[in-house]
Amino acid sequence: MSTISTTDVTTAAPSGEVTFHLSVSGDPSFPPVLWLHGSGPGVTALTNWERVLEDLAGDFHNLAPDLIGYGDSTHPDPPPEGLKAFTDLRVDALVALLDRLGIDQVDLVGNSMGGIISLCFTLAHPHRVRRIVLMGAGGAPVPITPELLSLILFYEDPTVEAMAELMTTFVHDPTAFGDDLHAIAAERMAGPPVPRSRGPIGPPSPPATRYRSTRTRWRRSPSLCSSCTATTTGSCPSSAASGTRRSCPALDSR
Repeated sequence: MSTISTTDVTTAAPSGEVTFHLSVSGDPSFPPVLWLHGSGPGVTALTNWERVLEDLAGDFHNLAPDLIGYGDSTHPDPPPEGLKAFTDLRVDALVALLDRLGIDQVDLVGNSMGGIISLCFTLAHPHRVRRIVLMGAGGAPVPITPELLSLILFYEDPTVEAMAELMTTFVHDPTAFGDDLHAIAAERMAGPPVPRSRGPIGPPSPPATRYRSTRTRWRRSPSLCSSCTATTTGSCPSSAASGTRRSCPALDSR
């Protein structure tokens, strides 16, 4: 029998009322861990963390929400423009979720986009974080790999076959899927409609052409920003300075 339970939790955030689809395991008396998933087509908390929530149910009080804009949690309409604005909203909503649950401090585990959110959460609310674990956290000013680009452009031709191929590029040993690869890919494709699972990726973008960096910012002609995947030319819109040290470095390519 599964040790994971799921529930919908509605709370008041600065952006308005939001609902989290929350997966939970472990005794509430155990140390709380907030698991923050990455981005990508069809992703939810359980697609990233189901096995972990099962395995660690005897050690931690595990909290794995579908992040705002993903799965069965609230999808802002219209969504914030740009990764920084969406990340700020998600951080504020997570703080409101913890307040609603009566949890003062957590350990954070962030995968990819969840790593960006974890970093920004910690910078904004250091007293709410006990420990932080980052897994391939996004935000560093590095060129986008062909595999990551295929994820970003996935919805230009979304098929089960394309999903299966994409999945094999993000695991160390694709044979671990066994004979279940296409079944898992089909399950991912049966998730929320495309506009509800895009997160911060935004509209389809042309392939990256070239990068060149300076000491202060990225420029491209045109290309995909390594932080926000925008397709404008000139300086990265997510690196616009806020003028304060509270600005999150994971979103600032300077």
